[in-house]
Parts: sequence; C-alpha cells; structure tokens
Amino acid sequence: MSVSPPNMRVQRTRSSASPPHSPLTRRPLGGSKQLLWLLLLLVAAGCTATGECRNPSKPSVIQQEGPKVPPGFWDSHKEGTVHLMVRVGRDGSVVDQHILSSSGHDYSLLALEAVTKWRYHPALCDGYAIDFDIDVTMRFARE
Repeated sequence: MSVSPPNMRVQRTRSSASPPHSPLTRRPLGGSKQLLWLLLLLVAAGCTATGECRNPSKPSVIQQEGPKVPPGFWDSHKEGTVHLMVRVGRDGSVVDQHILSSSGHDYSLLALEAVTKWRYHPALCDGYAIDFDIDVTMRFARE
C-alpha cells in the first residue's frame, strides 16, 4: 500500500535585498533609467489625456484648403454637411480623422481628402507639442 505525500505548495519569498518584480513579466523591474522613461511617458500622457496643462494652447492653422468638388457634383447632389473629429499630431499634420455624421458618402470622401492635407502649428502643453483633437464641421454648398 502506497501513501501519497500531502499536496504542498512551495512559495518563493523575496528577500528585502532583491529588487521588486513586475507583476506582468515576473522579472525584476528595470533600473532608474527605465523608470525615468516611464515617468516621462506618464507625464506626457497626463497632459493630453486629462487636459491639466498649466499653459495650454490650441493648434493654429498653417494651411487649410477646402474640399475640391469634382465637375458635375452639384448636378446630382444638394447642399450637405460633414461633422468630423480631427487629431492634429505633434508635428502639426492630421494624423487621424473620424466621421461623426455626414449628409452622404460622397461628402465624407471629399471632407476626408481635404483634411488630410491640412497643416498646423501643433498644440502645446506646458511648452511641449502634444496631439490635439479638433471638432470640424464642413458645409458643402453650391457656389
């Protein structure tokens, strides 16, 4: 008759001299250089995510051309509106855009084509360039 040993779990303990470990990788956390980069990343993200800048400034327009309506467009279309959210990147270019509402697919395509060419001086948070979202309403009307 054999007797099996009791189910015992061995738990490793960390001595006070060993460095703290990451809960994700279970490896020792990096040195002070890696923690400094993480801190800088969190500070920069805090500016954009929470909007808690001490001296915020919005992006300012460098180049902003309207949409180029193709010939014959108005023969089959009425006036329309496109409402979009545009993200201006740290370099002043439009890095992302989303249609929030539109009078139609053709209007949306013309609006997206136009905003991707826009250029700005970037928004600043405490003197540092940040990404910034702009609410844009583009109205299409026959001239």
